Amino acid sequence: MSFETIVTETDGNVRTITLDRPDAGNALDTSTLEELTEALEAADSDDAVHAVILAANGNVFVAGSDLDEMKSYDPASYIGYLDSFNETMNTIRAVDVPVVAAVDGPAYGGGNILVGATDLAVAGESTSFGQQEINVGIVGGAELVQDLPRKVVNEIVMLGEPFSADRARELGLVNRVVSDSKVDATVTQLAEKLAAKPQVALAVGKRAIRAAEDAGPLGIETMEAFGLSLCFGTDDQVEGMEAFLENREPEFTDTIG
Repeated sequence: MSFETIVTETDGNVRTITLDRPDAGNALDTSTLEELTEALEAADSDDAVHAVILAANGNVFVAGSDLDEMKSYDPASYIGYLDSFNETMNTIRAVDVPVVAAVDGPAYGGGNILVGATDLAVAGESTSFGQQEINVGIVGGAELVQDLPRKVVNEIVMLGEPFSADRARELGLVNRVVSDSKVDATVTQLAEKLAAKPQVALAVGKRAIRAAEDAGPLGIETMEAFGLSLCFGTDDQVEGMEAFLENREPEFTDTIG
């Protein structure tokens, strides 16, 4: 599969999707969004891929949406762009394979939202984040409410101020902050740990957590019960419990019993 704005590489059961527009700050133009969606769907449909790393070439993770493309938009054009943007973000959230972001440079606007959509994120200590659209007369970032508490999103969107990696961790946007030189190694370690987990249970867990965000207490209990019951139909459930009782490492096969 050939792409123009991204690069994909697979090592074992981990696929890395790298944004590759460093001269444009990896800004998210329509082509990049479409290719990223295609690459994510391809990874999700490949049984050999158990985890995805989302990375970027250059000194900037994502500068935001591509203003060079966007400057001539009319309202209809912008709605079309938003459709592509939202499709990509929703694909990240919807695919069963876990997606881990390696944020080793500034992530603004659409890049900030991209980090929020991933399942796990690691940031370098010098990284900064933000939704600064309010400062140029528009607004962006409201969809972060799918991933962060409402008042946190209010702070990010309404103030339009950049914030540090440590603040991003406090807000829940990223999971870990490490030295800049250790971002890639830390993300690789996390992805390999995810790739070694029983994949049916991992997919059920991701779906259950996402569904639980929109459900009341009864819906959460129902979804969890349904997901857990599916796990009890896998060989990995038997192997995992037997290995625990025998004090050994499990050997998962991702097969249905």
